[in-house]
Amino acid sequence: MTLRSRPRRQQEERNAAFVEQAAAPEVEQLHCQIPAELHLRLRLLAAERKCSITSLVVQAVEDYFAGRS
Repeated sequence: MTLRSRPRRQQEERNAAFVEQAAAPEVEQLHCQIPAELHLRLRLLAAERKCSITSLVVQAVEDYFAGRS
């Protein structure tokens, strides 16, 4: 039985992902239920802007708190 090692490139990519994750700011998960129509609008806007729904929601919450101070 021989053990195969991962190709060097795959290992480097995997290591880079771990380094990126370790350098990321601490995050928490948020789970909420929203109307299906609103979710669809979020998905369409995210696709139009080529970003994630998460980034849209984070920006909206940050804007909300910035406007309250």
